[in-house]
Amino acid sequence: MLFAMDFGVSAVFSFAVKTAFELGIFDIIAKAGGEHAKLSAQDIASQIGGKNPNAPSMVDRLLRLLASHSFLS
Repeated sequence: MLFAMDFGVSAVFSFAVKTAFELGIFDIIAKAGGEHAKLSAQDIASQIGGKNPNAPSMVDRLLRLLASHSFLS
């Protein structure tokens, strides 16, 4: 059972990294100053584009997941 849970968590994390990469989130952060950047989820979502009014919330959740695995600090 533990293996299945670890696999599920790693799969979700992998998809989160892939999604952030495809959306250009890492590029947006790098252009803003890298690890010293002071961007909100709203700032990032506005640079991604699109018309989803929930985008800032979704970006926030994605960034929190990545940060919880020490992928972003």
